[in-house]
Amino acid sequence: MDFLTLAKSRCTTRGFMDKKIAGEDLERILEAGRVAPSACNRQPQRIIVVQDPENLRRVQKAYQTFGSPCVLLVCQDKSDPLVRPFDGKCSGDLDIGIVCDHMMLAARELGIGSVMVGLFDPAIIRAEFGVPETVEPTALLLLGYPAQAFLSPERHQAERNPLGDTVMYERYRESGGLEMSLTNDKKRVPHLDDEALKRGALEAKMISARSIVTAPWVRLKCTYGCDGYGTSHCCPPKTPTPKETQEILDCYTSALLVHFDGKTSPTRVIVELERSAFLAGYYKAFGFGAGPCLLCRTCNTEECVHREKARPAMEACGIDVYATARNNGFPIDVLSGESCEENYYGLLLLE
Repeated sequence: MDFLTLAKSRCTTRGFMDKKIAGEDLERILEAGRVAPSACNRQPQRIIVVQDPENLRRVQKAYQTFGSPCVLLVCQDKSDPLVRPFDGKCSGDLDIGIVCDHMMLAARELGIGSVMVGLFDPAIIRAEFGVPETVEPTALLLLGYPAQAFLSPERHQAERNPLGDTVMYERYRESGGLEMSLTNDKKRVPHLDDEALKRGALEAKMISARSIVTAPWVRLKCTYGCDGYGTSHCCPPKTPTPKETQEILDCYTSALLVHFDGKTSPTRVIVELERSAFLAGYYKAFGFGAGPCLLCRTCNTEECVHREKARPAMEACGIDVYATARNNGFPIDVLSGESCEENYYGLLLLE
């Protein structure tokens, strides 16, 4: 399986079968930890492999093992730590986390479950297993074959925050919890996602406005890659620049990202959704469509005659549609042939 599929397939296992891990599989897991990145190649990990039933009972004094047949006591040598001079931060904890992550992923590839534990009593581990004072018990890694099936990799859709809640571009911004009032205020808010589907969208999702990406390079694709450049009020250079668009986005906390195939006009649907949101009290609602404006055969470049229906495309305003879609779990790829799946997106800003 590819890496992202493997990462999504790994899950916490609390409950193991009474079945030993084969020696070659254990060696493979340990090898994955050995080759893990380490700050300045210090490699502070010191790993005690515990498989003997009596020693497993000793581990249980510090933390329950859920029937694991193999527990790795992952310690770090602190006799010569690598310390960040600015604030005294030791890199050892980061190194141990990376080592454990490598080993958990290697275990999952072999059909072996795992759980990494930090909430245990290190003094007990130190005393029971003769760990010297210069070595710190940092994590326990419980391994074994799951007593129940691995959790579905699709669980991340519901259990994990969207990228927009945890990833920022170019500068830090407070997430503010992102409660998304549009989904919570049932009295005032129309079900915009349902309305989008009824009007021909494939999918619609509330997102954080902070997950919307702008970039100066996007306008280059319009300037040098599109025959419609300068022929419409919805195309550059008449549309907001990426910088101006970012300033507009900073006025919002939420947005509705709407996914379309090539059968429905994203701009038409977005305009209709914008009106629904406005009538529901969201007076700042504003939409972005996709592609060139098709309302007039020849645009009146002096004055737009369809201001109530005309909306600029996301890309025309410097929005990186690819990054924005991917940030929020939507599919989008470069069309390399006629058989490739077409994905179009519209955006409705809401506050």
